[in-house]
Amino acid sequence: MGNVPKAEDSASLDLADLRAEFQGWEIEAGPGDPAYRASRKGGHGGPMTVGASSYGGLREALDEVDRLDCRHAIFALRDALRARGLTAKIFGLTVSTQTRAGILRVVAARRGVYSWTTGVELAPIDDPELAVDRMMSGLGMWSEIDG
Repeated sequence: MGNVPKAEDSASLDLADLRAEFQGWEIEAGPGDPAYRASRKGGHGGPMTVGASSYGGLREALDEVDRLDCRHAIFALRDALRARGLTAKIFGLTVSTQTRAGILRVVAARRGVYSWTTGVELAPIDDPELAVDRMMSGLGMWSEIDG
């Protein structure tokens, strides 16, 4: 039972914060091996379960899954932008494009959401077309939306 969280550790760990940060995951701690577990029904990798012997280890595992999901999502966003005739370049977990006036704009993928680097959320990462639709006005591409 070396992997069972101690009562005082369980009281100090706020799993609610972890659940809020990694939405869509069922996160639990308790007896068993591994002591900390998270599972989801969907996402870019499909259903998945991860576990760790510590709270910090579970946070690291969830963070890595998020990075992988977002990496796939950034490529999908780039492809959706290119399909609309825009130039788009990937840098890490961001994609850059330009406004009609030539101003560089950057969108990031993090924790399951596409957002401008200003923090304004655009769409869930499983919907790159919606993200592009919402980006078009910010890029000054109204005529492309109106047809």
